[in-house]
Amino acid sequence: MAFSLPVAKCIIRQTLQALQLLHDCGYVHNDIKTNNIMAVLPGSRNRASLSKDIQSYIETHPAETYEPLRLPGLTPEPIVTVKSQLLPDMDLRPDLSNLNIKLIDFGEAEPAGKRLMKSSQPSVFRPPESILGFSWSTPSDIWAVGCIAFELVADYHLFSQEDFDRAMHI
Repeated sequence: MAFSLPVAKCIIRQTLQALQLLHDCGYVHNDIKTNNIMAVLPGSRNRASLSKDIQSYIETHPAETYEPLRLPGLTPEPIVTVKSQLLPDMDLRPDLSNLNIKLIDFGEAEPAGKRLMKSSQPSVFRPPESILGFSWSTPSDIWAVGCIAFELVADYHLFSQEDFDRAMHI
């Protein structure tokens, strides 16, 4: 889903702020991608209250199901699939101006001063120095944020994921 420019800027600004803190602590995230940027629901609700609100919503708005599939060669029982169900806005403003994001998954984080050669970033977010086999550091996180900025606005990857081409990427 493509985001409006103001929303994309908000997401990128907050991601860069999180990275600045991480980099100031002497670490490279090394796995910046859209899956590692999470939205925090606004409001002063605590986790238990929010969980209760979501549970209540699901109970009062049950999910619909598709017509059951019958595949006797696979299973004698009908296969029931559930349609996706949108949750309520949970106090998010329609323009998402109160969106608050968090950077997660520090499992690939490495000390910034270390000579980093291991390439763990997804290929679509990999910086040129990593592709060329050189050591990399905190700028590789910034490169990945630039790739994410493009993806947030354009709704597709800047670089192809299926047929990765080193020369094109560089």
